[in-house]
Amino acid sequence: MHRKTLYLYIISSLLFLTACTSVSDKHYQLFEESLKQGNYSSAFDHAVASLQADPSNAKTQIAFPQITRTSFDDHLSKSQHAEQNKLWDLAVFHYNKIMRMQTTVRAIKNNIISYRDSHPAIQADEQQRIQNIFNITLPDISIADQHARHEAAQAHYNKGKLLAQNNAYRQAASELQASERFETSFRDAYALSLKFEKLANNADAEHYYKIGLEAAETGDNRAASAAFYRATEY
Repeated sequence: MHRKTLYLYIISSLLFLTACTSVSDKHYQLFEESLKQGNYSSAFDHAVASLQADPSNAKTQIAFPQITRTSFDDHLSKSQHAEQNKLWDLAVFHYNKIMRMQTTVRAIKNNIISYRDSHPAIQADEQQRIQNIFNITLPDISIADQHARHEAAQAHYNKGKLLAQNNAYRQAASELQASERFETSFRDAYALSLKFEKLANNADAEHYYKIGLEAAETGDNRAASAAFYRATEY
């Protein structure tokens, strides 16, 4: 066979094999790559995508319970490390990841039930793989997550009040609003955020009004007009 013809034949064969690779298998390959890199969160996501595309993928059925536990443990470890260093926002981030994982695992289990019920002739070895997925336990992080959220809210609240003491009202309001995002109706954070937002607006309005006066004194009417207009925006 002519070399060029052979080359084209090999390329077309590879393209054909690539096209034949299922979506599930492609995600399994990405799962393996992520696992080698130590990116457990990404590995979990690809394992999920693999099972969503094909619940019967034996390789993913085998891998899913272990990567789920590993990813849970990874996020738990990171959240606990964040707590030890009083990085409460980061702790909440990892608890949120765990809660999203829990929702995903429940959905996968439901998909597996539907798959199993529609395939009554499943072999014993696959039945065991499916049972291993059903045996995945979900960690109870509700108390830890609530504690981290409270501490995050308190940290932003404290920072907001400190900023306000230094007349950084805009930043103070932002911190108090962040406090509310972690725990609704946290102390008087909402009322203080409105108060500091108003003080920030007043300060900005005064700032531009002074600029307008200075520009007017020098005869720069265009600059004065622009500054006075900015002052009215607050």
